[in-house]
Amino acid sequence: MCFSSRVVAGNLFAALVCVSFLGGVAQGAESPQTDREDVRVRVVCFGDSITAANYPDILAERAPELEVINAGVGGNTTGAGLARMEKDVLEKSPDIVLIMFGTNDSVLRAAGKYRTPLKRFSEDLEEMVALCRERGATPILGTLLPIMDAPYYTRHPKEFYEPEGGLEAILARYRAATIGVATEQEVALVDMNQLISGDTQHLKPDGVHPNKAGETAIAMHFLEALKRSLAAEPSTSGTP
Repeated sequence: MCFSSRVVAGNLFAALVCVSFLGGVAQGAESPQTDREDVRVRVVCFGDSITAANYPDILAERAPELEVINAGVGGNTTGAGLARMEKDVLEKSPDIVLIMFGTNDSVLRAAGKYRTPLKRFSEDLEEMVALCRERGATPILGTLLPIMDAPYYTRHPKEFYEPEGGLEAILARYRAATIGVATEQEVALVDMNQLISGDTQHLKPDGVHPNKAGETAIAMHFLEALKRSLAAEPSTSGTP
């Protein structure tokens, strides 16, 4: 009996018996038994406004054999994401979930007051990973993108950030938290901060959101991670 395209965590390689990542159903294989109408690998992109923009569309264009669902919502923290995860992610019966948060979580609302404190941020990511796995989906984590501090400080009071070591030091801690969760939970990781430049090459003038080149880079780096996961190869590095 051929495996279903409903991929369980840790058994992605078996899915290749039925589903070729870039070639549809394997030649000569019998039709997989599934409760879904198609046999494509279903990928849900889960995150904030950076996800809600255009990278999921680019991912779908570059890999039409994937079914890509955009579950990004602007302004979301990990807490807000968890509140809608059942409806927006898990009810879609994903095979793989691309998780990328941190940009809003790391915002200081006042001196010493983060939108999502670092410990809670890690705990939220751990819960997202656990929920994915409970439903048979494989999570892949992405670190938050670089941010250009000059335009950022036009919208966020610099005096909130300086006592914490400055913006870059704060972002480094949230990235480290994501990497820590990936390492501890044995989750595939794409360290976007190491792969995307924090300048106008990849970012819009606001210094936070990716431009078309940045969105394309995000999509392609996640695509490489998807290929490795589907081939059951290690993917916990910043190398695409």
